[in-house]
Amino acid sequence: MGFENILSKISKTSISGISTAATAIDTTENGSQKFHPMFAVFVVRTANTITLAPTVSIGTNASTYNNILPAAVLTGLTAAALTLILPITVASSNVSSNTQVFINVTAGTAVAMTFDVHLFGFYQ
Repeated sequence: MGFENILSKISKTSISGISTAATAIDTTENGSQKFHPMFAVFVVRTANTITLAPTVSIGTNASTYNNILPAAVLTGLTAAALTLILPITVASSNVSSNTQVFINVTAGTAVAMTFDVHLFGFYQ
């Protein structure tokens, strides 16, 4: 078995870091395999006077959306192009096929902030 195409990614771009909201990232592939998330990458797209980073969680469980990545503050993301990588450490974090995955944002304090999220994992 080769190592090509091992990692898969679901992503959402231009998420507001100054608005509290749950936003769909994407839907896992349709089929019989589950998606096993390994880590999330957050990349600041725009930043203006960030004084408090937003708190985020990722999941499939409605309203809290925290069963993949529990609440985490995006500490250090204060300027455009900065990146933060957070490992997935929740034991039951595999996601069934054709399931919508959400990011839940609790607003930070800034004049402006948008970021991208990329959830990497594999299907098995």
